[in-house]
Amino acid sequence: KLDVPCERRLRHVMDAVTDGHLTAAEEPLDDMRCYDREWFISDESKVLDWNGTLPRVKPLSKVRCRSVFTETKWTHRGLSSKELCSAYDVPIGLVNGFKEVKPNQRHSLPFTKAAPTKLLKAVWERTEFVKTWKARSNVREETEIEGGKPMTDDIVIAKGACSAQEQSSLETKGEGVGGEEKADETEDYSKATK
Repeated sequence: KLDVPCERRLRHVMDAVTDGHLTAAEEPLDDMRCYDREWFISDESKVLDWNGTLPRVKPLSKVRCRSVFTETKWTHRGLSSKELCSAYDVPIGLVNGFKEVKPNQRHSLPFTKAAPTKLLKAVWERTEFVKTWKARSNVREETEIEGGKPMTDDIVIAKGACSAQEQSSLETKGEGVGGEEKADETEDYSKATK
């Protein structure tokens, strides 16, 4: 059988080598279809077809999927914590924190009650804060590309804000916070050594 290409479905996040207490299920008559919403294997069943999408209301439903641990190579099971993380687009760095959640505790996973992270990311990227931050980052990258020294975080001094590089330059020239005293000390020292 050849798989018909389709958008991301449950089959794309499910792992056939997930173990557990699995029972064999019948092989589907047609495993080539793609459904653009949750799809149950029959009208009277509460088991989802893995060619459909994850329902928002009941993300912990059982799904008919492949399994290397059953005679028929098919089973009905819920998604593992790792698979739920993938389905909800949880960043990879956070997945390890949820990997050890037992199947009977999956209802406690915080992201199953929230908007998918790609949606949150899309909204976040449209905020003014992020636009300002990105613009500032682009200026730093351009400075580095043109051969200039990388800009550092701003330091607030009495006379205004400047970079750490500018601050050290001002202090060397005897300007900035305490610059007048430093200039006087330098003059006094040079007079004393003559």
